Amino acid sequence: MAKANNTKKILVWSTVVAILGVASYFGFKYYKKKKAEKLGSGTDNLNVNPETNLSESVSTIGAESPFKTKAEIQAFQDWLDITHPLWINDNGKWKNLRIGTATEPNRHVSGKGYGTYGKSTASAYSKWGSEYAVKPKTDKPIVDNSVKPNSNDIDKIKGSASISTAEKNGLIKRNAEFIKSWANALRINRSTFIWANQVYRSLTGGKILNYNPMLKAHIVKNGGFIAYPYPTLNGLTSPSKVDKGTKVGLVRDIKFSEGNLWFYLPDNGGFEKWGIAENFSRI
Repeated sequence: MAKANNTKKILVWSTVVAILGVASYFGFKYYKKKKAEKLGSGTDNLNVNPETNLSESVSTIGAESPFKTKAEIQAFQDWLDITHPLWINDNGKWKNLRIGTATEPNRHVSGKGYGTYGKSTASAYSKWGSEYAVKPKTDKPIVDNSVKPNSNDIDKIKGSASISTAEKNGLIKRNAEFIKSWANALRINRSTFIWANQVYRSLTGGKILNYNPMLKAHIVKNGGFIAYPYPTLNGLTSPSKVDKGTKVGLVRDIKFSEGNLWFYLPDNGGFEKWGIAENFSRI
Protein backbone atom coordinates (compact mmCIF):
# COMPACT_ATOMS: atom_id res chain seq x y z
CA MET A 1 0.00 0.00 0.00
CA ALA A 2 2.79 2.40 0.91
CA LYS A 3 4.56 1.54 -2.33
CA ALA A 4 1.43 2.28 -4.34
CA ASN A 5 1.03 5.64 -2.61
CA ASN A 6 4.64 6.52 -3.37
CA THR A 7 4.08 5.65 -7.01
CA LYS A 8 1.03 7.89 -7.15
CA LYS A 9 2.95 10.75 -5.56
CA ILE A 10 5.73 10.42 -8.09
CA LEU A 11 3.24 10.51 -10.96
CA VAL A 12 1.49 13.56 -9.50
CA TRP A 13 4.74 15.49 -9.05
CA SER A 14 5.93 14.51 -12.50
CA THR A 15 2.71 15.87 -13.95
CA VAL A 16 3.07 19.14 -11.97
CA VAL A 17 6.67 19.59 -13.11
CA ALA A 18 5.65 19.00 -16.73
CA ILE A 19 2.82 21.53 -16.50
CA LEU A 20 5.11 24.13 -14.93
CA GLY A 21 7.69 23.55 -17.65
CA VAL A 22 5.15 24.09 -20.41
CA ALA A 23 3.77 27.20 -18.67
CA SER A 24 7.27 28.65 -18.29
CA TYR A 25 8.05 28.04 -21.96
CA PHE A 26 4.93 29.79 -23.25
CA GLY A 27 5.32 32.56 -20.65
CA PHE A 28 8.82 33.28 -21.91
CA LYS A 29 7.65 33.35 -25.53
CA TYR A 30 4.87 35.78 -24.58
CA TYR A 31 7.39 38.03 -22.81
CA LYS A 32 9.68 38.08 -25.86
CA LYS A 33 6.75 38.90 -28.14
CA LYS A 34 5.63 41.81 -25.95
CA LYS A 35 9.19 43.14 -25.75
CA ALA A 36 9.54 43.02 -29.52
CA GLU A 37 6.23 44.82 -29.95
CA LYS A 38 7.38 47.52 -27.53
CA LEU A 39 10.66 48.02 -29.39
CA GLY A 40 8.82 48.41 -32.66
CA SER A 41 6.11 50.69 -31.37
CA GLY A 42 8.00 53.94 -32.12
CA THR A 43 8.03 55.20 -28.53
CA ASP A 44 10.10 58.29 -27.73
CA ASN A 45 11.31 56.92 -24.39
CA LEU A 46 14.82 58.35 -24.22
CA ASN A 47 15.78 57.10 -20.77
CA VAL A 48 17.56 54.19 -22.40
CA ASN A 49 18.97 55.87 -25.47
CA PRO A 50 17.32 58.56 -27.62
CA GLU A 51 18.69 57.07 -30.81
CA THR A 52 19.23 53.36 -30.16
CA ASN A 53 16.47 52.32 -27.77
CA LEU A 54 14.54 51.56 -30.96
CA SER A 55 15.61 49.19 -33.69
CA GLU A 56 17.76 51.17 -36.10
CA SER A 57 16.38 49.38 -39.12
CA VAL A 58 14.69 51.26 -41.93
CA SER A 59 11.35 49.86 -40.82
CA THR A 60 11.69 51.60 -37.44
CA ILE A 61 12.70 55.09 -38.53
CA GLY A 62 10.73 55.03 -41.75
CA ALA A 63 13.55 56.29 -43.96
CA GLU A 64 17.07 55.41 -45.01
CA SER A 65 19.92 57.57 -43.79
CA PRO A 66 20.97 60.25 -46.30
CA PHE A 67 24.47 60.16 -44.80
CA LYS A 68 27.22 57.84 -45.95
CA THR A 69 29.35 57.73 -42.81
CA LYS A 70 29.06 57.99 -39.05
CA ALA A 71 31.09 61.20 -39.19
CA GLU A 72 28.51 62.78 -41.51
CA ILE A 73 25.71 61.89 -39.08
CA GLN A 74 27.70 63.37 -36.20
CA ALA A 75 28.29 66.57 -38.15
CA PHE A 76 24.55 66.92 -38.76
CA GLN A 77 23.78 66.24 -35.09
CA ASP A 78 26.36 68.83 -34.02
CA TRP A 79 24.75 71.30 -36.41
CA LEU A 80 21.34 70.59 -34.87
CA ASP A 81 22.66 71.19 -31.35
CA ILE A 82 23.80 74.66 -32.43
CA THR A 83 21.35 75.73 -35.13
CA HIS A 84 18.14 74.12 -33.82
CA PRO A 85 18.88 73.57 -30.12
CA LEU A 86 16.66 71.38 -27.95
CA TRP A 87 15.62 69.11 -30.82
CA ILE A 88 15.31 65.83 -28.88
CA ASN A 89 12.12 65.03 -26.96
CA ASP A 90 13.26 63.34 -23.74
CA ASN A 91 10.03 62.27 -22.02
CA GLY A 92 8.33 65.56 -22.78
CA LYS A 93 11.33 67.82 -22.19
CA TRP A 94 13.28 69.08 -25.19
CA LYS A 95 17.04 68.65 -25.02
CA ASN A 96 20.21 68.69 -27.10
CA LEU A 97 22.22 65.60 -27.90
CA ARG A 98 25.62 66.43 -26.40
CA ILE A 99 26.30 70.00 -25.35
CA GLY A 100 23.11 71.62 -24.13
CA THR A 101 23.00 75.38 -24.63
CA ALA A 102 25.10 78.29 -23.40
CA THR A 103 22.53 79.08 -20.71
CA GLU A 104 21.76 75.43 -19.87
CA PRO A 105 24.96 73.46 -20.62
CA ASN A 106 23.66 70.32 -18.92
CA ARG A 107 20.42 70.16 -20.90
CA HIS A 108 21.37 67.23 -23.11
CA VAL A 109 21.07 63.44 -23.20
CA SER A 110 24.78 62.76 -22.65
CA GLY A 111 25.45 62.04 -26.32
CA LYS A 112 23.41 58.84 -26.44
CA GLY A 113 22.96 57.93 -30.08
CA TYR A 114 25.78 60.19 -31.31
CA GLY A 115 26.62 59.08 -34.84
CA THR A 116 23.48 56.94 -35.18
CA TYR A 117 20.70 57.79 -37.61
CA GLY A 118 17.89 56.93 -35.23
CA LYS A 119 14.35 58.17 -34.86
CA SER A 120 15.18 61.57 -33.37
CA THR A 121 17.79 62.35 -36.01
CA ALA A 122 15.53 61.14 -38.82
CA SER A 123 12.72 63.36 -37.55
CA ALA A 124 15.08 66.35 -37.37
CA TYR A 125 16.34 65.68 -40.89
CA SER A 126 12.78 65.64 -42.22
CA LYS A 127 12.34 69.15 -40.76
CA TRP A 128 15.70 70.78 -41.42
CA GLY A 129 17.51 68.52 -43.87
CA SER A 130 17.02 70.89 -46.78
CA GLU A 131 18.38 73.78 -44.72
CA TYR A 132 21.42 71.73 -43.76
CA ALA A 133 22.03 70.64 -47.34
CA VAL A 134 22.25 74.21 -48.62
CA LYS A 135 24.21 75.73 -45.75
CA PRO A 136 27.15 77.82 -47.04
CA LYS A 137 30.22 75.74 -47.80
CA THR A 138 32.68 78.68 -47.84
CA ASP A 139 33.36 81.81 -45.83
CA LYS A 140 32.63 84.12 -48.77
CA PRO A 141 29.87 86.58 -47.78
CA ILE A 142 26.62 86.33 -49.70
CA VAL A 143 24.92 89.72 -49.93
CA ASP A 144 21.55 90.58 -51.45
CA ASN A 145 20.28 94.12 -50.87
CA SER A 146 17.26 93.87 -53.15
CA VAL A 147 14.88 93.29 -50.21
CA LYS A 148 14.23 96.01 -47.63
CA PRO A 149 14.55 95.17 -43.92
CA ASN A 150 11.45 94.41 -41.85
CA SER A 151 10.29 97.39 -39.81
CA ASN A 152 9.89 95.26 -36.67
CA ASP A 153 13.51 94.15 -36.96
CA ILE A 154 14.64 97.74 -37.34
CA ASP A 155 12.61 98.82 -34.32
CA LYS A 156 14.12 96.03 -32.23
CA ILE A 157 17.64 97.13 -33.11
CA LYS A 158 16.87 100.79 -32.48
CA GLY A 159 15.47 99.95 -29.05
CA SER A 160 18.10 97.45 -27.91
CA ALA A 161 21.40 98.10 -29.67
CA SER A 162 23.95 100.71 -28.67
CA ILE A 163 24.38 102.63 -31.94
CA SER A 164 24.37 106.25 -33.00
CA THR A 165 21.42 108.14 -34.44
CA ALA A 166 23.06 108.12 -37.85
CA GLU A 167 23.45 104.34 -37.67
CA LYS A 168 19.82 103.94 -36.66
CA ASN A 169 18.70 106.05 -39.62
CA GLY A 170 20.83 103.98 -41.94
CA LEU A 171 19.35 100.60 -40.91
CA ILE A 172 16.72 100.79 -43.66
CA LYS A 173 19.53 100.68 -46.23
CA ARG A 174 21.20 97.62 -44.77
CA ASN A 175 20.79 94.03 -45.97
CA ALA A 176 17.43 92.60 -44.84
CA GLU A 177 18.87 89.24 -43.75
CA PHE A 178 21.64 90.96 -41.82
CA ILE A 179 19.10 93.13 -40.00
CA LYS A 180 16.93 90.08 -39.29
CA SER A 181 19.84 88.09 -37.86
CA TRP A 182 20.87 91.04 -35.72
CA ALA A 183 17.36 91.65 -34.40
CA ASN A 184 16.80 87.96 -33.65
CA ALA A 185 20.02 87.81 -31.63
CA LEU A 186 18.82 90.75 -29.55
CA ARG A 187 15.43 89.10 -29.03
CA ILE A 188 16.99 86.01 -27.47
CA ASN A 189 19.74 87.92 -25.63
CA ARG A 190 22.60 86.51 -27.66
CA SER A 191 25.79 88.54 -27.46
CA THR A 192 26.82 87.55 -31.00
CA PHE A 193 25.25 86.59 -34.30
CA ILE A 194 26.56 85.07 -37.51
CA TRP A 195 25.77 86.44 -40.92
CA ALA A 196 27.40 85.61 -44.26
CA ASN A 197 29.86 83.37 -42.38
CA GLN A 198 31.18 86.18 -40.21
CA VAL A 199 30.64 86.96 -36.53
CA TYR A 200 29.09 90.21 -35.31
CA ARG A 201 28.52 91.71 -31.91
CA SER A 202 24.81 92.05 -31.08
CA LEU A 203 25.13 95.21 -29.01
CA THR A 204 26.78 97.25 -31.75
CA GLY A 205 26.33 95.31 -34.98
CA GLY A 206 30.07 95.46 -35.53
CA LYS A 207 32.04 92.60 -37.08
CA ILE A 208 34.36 90.86 -34.62
CA LEU A 209 35.53 87.81 -36.58
CA ASN A 210 35.90 87.40 -40.33
CA TYR A 211 34.94 83.72 -40.45
CA ASN A 212 32.32 81.41 -38.94
CA PRO A 213 34.05 79.30 -36.27
CA MET A 214 31.04 77.15 -35.35
CA LEU A 215 31.67 73.40 -35.60
CA LYS A 216 35.13 73.96 -37.04
CA ALA A 217 38.22 72.30 -35.58
CA HIS A 218 40.72 74.62 -33.93
CA ILE A 219 44.26 74.52 -32.60
CA VAL A 220 46.00 76.64 -29.96
CA LYS A 221 47.84 79.55 -31.58
CA ASN A 222 49.00 81.34 -28.44
CA GLY A 223 49.84 78.88 -25.68
CA GLY A 224 49.76 79.70 -21.98
CA PHE A 225 47.14 80.08 -19.30
CA ILE A 226 44.25 80.46 -21.70
CA ALA A 227 41.61 77.91 -20.62
CA TYR A 228 38.81 79.29 -18.42
CA PRO A 229 35.80 77.65 -16.74
CA TYR A 230 33.57 80.54 -17.83
CA PRO A 231 33.78 83.30 -20.47
CA THR A 232 35.23 85.82 -18.02
CA LEU A 233 38.69 86.91 -16.91
CA ASN A 234 37.46 87.62 -13.41
CA GLY A 235 36.42 84.15 -12.26
CA LEU A 236 37.06 82.67 -8.83
CA THR A 237 39.45 80.05 -10.24
CA SER A 238 42.69 80.54 -12.15
CA PRO A 239 42.91 79.57 -15.85
CA SER A 240 44.68 76.40 -16.92
CA LYS A 241 47.73 76.24 -19.13
CA VAL A 242 47.43 74.85 -22.65
CA ASP A 243 50.44 74.30 -24.91
CA LYS A 244 50.77 75.90 -28.32
CA GLY A 245 49.74 73.51 -31.07
CA THR A 246 47.21 71.61 -28.94
CA LYS A 247 44.18 70.46 -30.89
CA VAL A 248 41.11 71.58 -28.97
CA GLY A 249 38.28 70.13 -31.07
CA LEU A 250 35.29 71.97 -32.47
CA VAL A 251 33.95 75.35 -31.41
CA ARG A 252 30.50 74.56 -30.00
CA ASP A 253 29.37 78.04 -29.01
CA ILE A 254 30.57 81.64 -28.96
CA LYS A 255 30.03 84.60 -26.68
CA PHE A 256 31.19 88.20 -26.50
CA SER A 257 32.17 89.14 -22.96
CA GLU A 258 34.44 91.76 -21.36
CA GLY A 259 35.64 93.06 -24.70
CA ASN A 260 36.55 89.62 -26.07
CA LEU A 261 35.03 86.99 -28.31
CA TRP A 262 35.10 83.64 -26.50
CA PHE A 263 35.06 80.12 -27.93
CA TYR A 264 33.33 77.25 -26.12
CA LEU A 265 35.53 74.15 -26.61
CA PRO A 266 34.16 71.18 -24.62
CA ASP A 267 35.41 68.30 -26.77
CA ASN A 268 38.51 67.50 -24.74
CA GLY A 269 36.66 67.42 -21.43
CA GLY A 270 37.82 69.12 -18.28
CA PHE A 271 36.31 72.04 -16.40
CA GLU A 272 38.03 74.88 -18.31
CA LYS A 273 36.16 74.86 -21.63
CA TRP A 274 36.22 78.56 -22.63
CA GLY A 275 38.99 80.49 -24.33
CA ILE A 276 39.45 83.88 -26.02
CA ALA A 277 39.14 83.53 -29.79
CA GLU A 278 42.40 85.26 -30.62
CA ASN A 279 44.33 82.42 -28.98
CA PHE A 280 43.08 79.84 -31.50
CA SER A 281 43.34 79.15 -35.21
CA ARG A 282 41.29 77.00 -37.55
CA ILE A 283 42.81 73.72 -38.63
